[in-house]
Amino acid sequence: LNNLGLVAAQGGNYPEAIKWYEAALVLRRRSRDKLGETNIRNNLGDAYLAARREKDALYSYRIAQILAEKVDNVFNQIRAIKGIALTHIATGKNRQAVKALKEYLALAQEQNNRREELVALKLFAQLYQDTGNLLEARSFYEKAIAVAHALGDIQEETLLISDLAEIIYVRH
Repeated sequence: LNNLGLVAAQGGNYPEAIKWYEAALVLRRRSRDKLGETNIRNNLGDAYLAARREKDALYSYRIAQILAEKVDNVFNQIRAIKGIALTHIATGKNRQAVKALKEYLALAQEQNNRREELVALKLFAQLYQDTGNLLEARSFYEKAIAVAHALGDIQEETLLISDLAEIIYVRH
């Protein structure tokens, strides 16, 4: 059922995806599969967020985060925190978004997960750029560029440099 939800979500049919994820969730809870439930809760959060059901998304991500901590699953914990941050960004709750992004970045760095660290830095930069805090945006773009370079991700590094150039141009 979870896979049917994934297929529906990939096709952009979020109400259908939500239906499948909710059905899969019932089965996972009955079987007491906490790890499976954590994954489904994150998938459900993604579908809710895409369907602009932000309250449901936030609830789903928070439960996923709690469950991921209980079963010591860092991957799903990082995913849930990122979802919480994205939900706050989508609803304009910037203070909560910054708090979640700090937690997301710290966990990614603690796990030495450079790819997730890059995503967190980029989200910080975009958030600060969108809110007009160009000095903070610039700082986070510079950090993100360094991580992209360390990862050998030339395409991402180039895009980030372009975003940084836009900030520098706007500032002067």
